[in-house]
Amino acid sequence: MVPALTAFAGAPAPPRLWPALRLSWALAVVGLSLLPAPLRAQTAVAAPRAVVLGEAVALELLASETATFSFAVTETGQYRLMPGLRPPAAQVTATLKASNRAALWESAWTPIELSLRPDTYTLTFTASDDAAFDFVLVRARGSFAAAPEALRAVAPGRYLAPRAMERARLFARLQVPPQTEAREWFLQLEHPAAPLALTLTGHDQAIRQDVQGNQTLSFWSSGGEYLLRLDGLDPGRAPALAYFGRAAEAITPLYLNTRTEAVLARGQARMRFRLDASDAFVAHWTLTSAYPGDLDLTVQALSGADGFAERSRSPFAREALSLLLVPDAYLVTVERMTGAGEAPFALALHVDPVRTHEAAAG
Repeated sequence: MVPALTAFAGAPAPPRLWPALRLSWALAVVGLSLLPAPLRAQTAVAAPRAVVLGEAVALELLASETATFSFAVTETGQYRLMPGLRPPAAQVTATLKASNRAALWESAWTPIELSLRPDTYTLTFTASDDAAFDFVLVRARGSFAAAPEALRAVAPGRYLAPRAMERARLFARLQVPPQTEAREWFLQLEHPAAPLALTLTGHDQAIRQDVQGNQTLSFWSSGGEYLLRLDGLDPGRAPALAYFGRAAEAITPLYLNTRTEAVLARGQARMRFRLDASDAFVAHWTLTSAYPGDLDLTVQALSGADGFAERSRSPFAREALSLLLVPDAYLVTVERMTGAGEAPFALALHVDPVRTHEAAAG
């Protein structure tokens, strides 16, 4: 509505053109209100990103940038907000608020135990300087047992809290929900310095790993149940174990004797490729890039019983790997280790038959 104009006492009568000007002004105001939304000044506030229990989220923030997330808790219980695969970032402040906007926690980013009741919570990260970090929300539920028969399987997003247990061998049963393709799952073990042996067995896995201190291990699965066994524990206290995944990532197929060009976008930590080998051969990978930071190249068998993985980690963006591959599916990962911004790269794959390679070596 156009505001009425007030005539002051003693003021001269307005010219006869005044009503026309007033009508033109009214039409202009109405016209502006009908302009398409993109032409009007707006202050848009991005909606918080949803957090999935047990799914790690990776972040890269510049100085003074913020990122906001939300998650819903449907059951009262103990939860843990913790780093996933990267260490905490001291230059990042984390703030947790309930739906009534009351701040429950505000501190430099570090793991925290939370007692939460059903509500929707908002989590905000603010960086005082450039930072690359991640986080995952897990719930304290389940425990180790002295015998596998007494176990109930735990799903991703569970945290087995440390507790007193007078056993040198303990078991846990893990459940991987059915997936359309294999995904990577993580076991973050918090344990004193004494070494122990970790064994993971299932329908497609038989992995043994020596563990000392806090360590994160991973395996690939598209679904199923797995038995985790820990041997060599000092009787008295069971270790803590967080079991989680991360958001499913697009995986690009690789083909023999090809060159693939791609770009890591700003904030993108890695890009994954898959190579299916139906025969044994020697594979030669070459990663080249003009990116000023550091890119690493990793090749990992998806279904091998030995948990095979090989990594080329020079301090530059140029890497090379030559490996003898047996029939299997392999995950090839280009990962950003340092730097920021776009990172264009080329990944070349050349293969030699095993007999040709052996003859050249002889």
